[in-house]
Formats: sequence, structure tokens, C-alpha cells
Amino acid sequence: MSISPTASIKNTEPEDGQSIWKNRNFMFLWIGNGISLLAFNIFTLCLPILIYQLTQSTLAMGTMRALEVIPNMVLGIIIGVIVDRLNRKIMIILSVSVQIILVLGLISLLFFDMLQLWHLYALGFFIFICGFIYGNAFHSIIPQIVRRNQLISANASINFISTSINIIGPAMAGFILAIDNYELGLGITVLGMAFLLILTSFITIRQETQVKNHRQQKSFMQDTTEGLKYLFGHKELIISTFIILCINIASASTGAVLLFYALNSFSVSEKEIGFILSIGAIGGLIASVFAKKIQQLLSNLLGIFIFGISLMIAGNMINFFSLEWYWLGLGMLCIGFGAVMINIHYLTLRQKETPNKLLGRVTGATSTIMKLSAPISFISAGFIAEFILVQYIFLGTAIFLITLIFPLIFVKGIKRAF
Repeated sequence: MSISPTASIKNTEPEDGQSIWKNRNFMFLWIGNGISLLAFNIFTLCLPILIYQLTQSTLAMGTMRALEVIPNMVLGIIIGVIVDRLNRKIMIILSVSVQIILVLGLISLLFFDMLQLWHLYALGFFIFICGFIYGNAFHSIIPQIVRRNQLISANASINFISTSINIIGPAMAGFILAIDNYELGLGITVLGMAFLLILTSFITIRQETQVKNHRQQKSFMQDTTEGLKYLFGHKELIISTFIILCINIASASTGAVLLFYALNSFSVSEKEIGFILSIGAIGGLIASVFAKKIQQLLSNLLGIFIFGISLMIAGNMINFFSLEWYWLGLGMLCIGFGAVMINIHYLTLRQKETPNKLLGRVTGATSTIMKLSAPISFISAGFIAEFILVQYIFLGTAIFLITLIFPLIFVKGIKRAF
């Protein structure tokens, strides 16, 4: 396959003033992504269940979880270079096609009763790598099919459907796996990804003028260095990335102890746990709906960060002082609203400020930085909770966020970056 340039690509979206919902290319991608995410919930639920049935080992399940995170942390910048070197539409099609083949392989192993643990590790690892390639190409192609003034609406719409699916997807997947065998459930996963594949093929991205692909003359290391140099040289983007890292650490710390606290302190039922998690997701939905209005009211990203972090502080304090289990739902509502609002506007900043030819690399590098939050948070929160009452994790998280918000308000160098 020849390598084609992606730097000079012309938008094919509707004129200014028209709704993003009239953008045919965006609608194809948005619908296909939503259906694929919904179907992929079956795979993500099926995989740990299969590992448990084969091993009854928490270590084996934890190993799979590590294999899921490794592609993002270790291969982020490398995948970014590949996405920048190739056409993003082609990358989406290739990554989804490989995922379909790998899931079909898993179905075959199940059907012929040949499945072993190493099969799940190998197939899962490469499926998650393809998933990260897809995610990078997906977010990198958005600025190529919508206008700059539509990016907030586009990211909010994408987040709205993904958050909605996070609410209904696991329940749907559990129902399907409960009434049918794994082969049929995974077959639905394949159909969902095939639907995304078909819709993506209808996306049209026109190139303005054919230019010589000078990137072929650069080494992989030069491409990587170019992306990192741009990221660390752009003050607003790099500061925002490290703010997101801190916010993700806070969110993951809360999530790491939330269920334990709810079960241990309030003896909640499965239904009540579902309610708490759903309320938190609803906070994200509200943020998606009002993302554009919030941007108009607060005018700049610094104000959005301060407002969103303040909501997360309030949510953690509500969790800390909770007297009944439903207080946790209110706390998670605030946390979900603040975190998702910040994330939507951060994605928009990255897409607006990064040259299209570098967007894959910058996306990969920022993702690698932000994914550091998971191991830091889970290890730290789990270790600290061994020595103190669990609710003090919420208080500590709130204090951590307060220390984050002060520089945004008072440090002139940071304020000038925005």
C-alpha cells in the first residue's frame, strides 16, 4: 500500500451556520461509531468472563487488564506517527477490519472448543491495539470533516453517544450473554463493527492539491521528535495536557474506592450501585448537551478548567460527607459533569491548535501522558486505603484538586498561556 499525505485535506462539511447534523460525513462516522461501541460492549464483558471460567484467577484477569492499557501507554506516539503517515480513513477501515478478523478467530476457537488462556491474551492484546489505532484516527479525522467552529458541537455529540452507551451498553451485553451463547454475542460485536466499516467507506475527504509527501524522506524517530517538539513547544496545549493528567488521576482515585465505600459503608445492593454509576454518567450527558453554551458563557479554556475542577471538588466533598448512599450519586453527578465538560473542550483545543499533519502524533503523545493516571491512581488509592478510612480518599482527592486550581488562578505564567 502506498503512503499518502494527509496534511492538505479539504473539509467537505456544510457551510457556516448550518447544523452539524447536516454534515453527511460526520453523520456516517457518528452513527457508525455509536453502533460499533454499543456492540463492542459485548466483547469487553465477554473477555474477563471467559478468562475467569478458564482460570478462576484474579491474577489472570488483572493481566488482561494490563494488556488492555499497555497499547495506550507504550505505543501511543508510535501509533500516532503511523496515523499521520497514512490516510486516516484508510487507518479506520484497516483497524476495524483487523478487529473483525480477530473476533471471528475468537468465535471459531469457542465453536470448536479449542480456546486457551494464551489465545485470549494474544487476541485481546491485538484487538485493543487496533482499538487504540481506531481511536487515534477517529479523533484525528474529525477536523478534516467538520469546520473549526463546529468542533465543540462535534466532540460534544460524540461524547454524548459514548456516555449514553456506557450507561446502557453493559446491561445490554449482560442480557445478551445471559440468554445466548458467547458465539452469538460476539457475532453481534462483529456485525456492529461491520456496520462501522460500511459507513466509514462512504466518507469522502477531498484533497485540495497533490503535494510531494516529504514525510517519506524522514525517519520514524524524526517524525516522533517532530510531534513531541510541537506538543512541548505549545504552552497552552502542554499545560492543558498535564491538567487533564491530574484530573484523570483524581477521577480514577475516586473510582478506585467508590464501589468499596458504597458496599462497605452503606451495604448497597447491585441496583443501588447501578443507580450511583448511572447518575455519574448522566452528569457527563448534561455536560455534552451544554458544552457549547458553557464555552460561550466562560469564554476561554482557563475559565472552563476552573469551573470544571470546582465541580469535581464539590463532588468529592459530597462523597466525603455522604450520610446515605444516594449522596454518592449526587457527588458523582458533579464529578461526571466537571470531568466531561473539561474533556470536551480539551479535545477541541487539541484539534484546533495542532496542524493536521501532526494531529496523530500529538494525539498519541497526549494519550500516553494521560494514561499514566490509571496505574498512579489505582496503586496510590489502594495503598492509602489500607491505612486510613476509605472516605478520606475523597477528601484527599478534593485537596489535590484544590492545589491544582490555585496555580490556574494565581500563577501569571499559566494564565498567560491561555
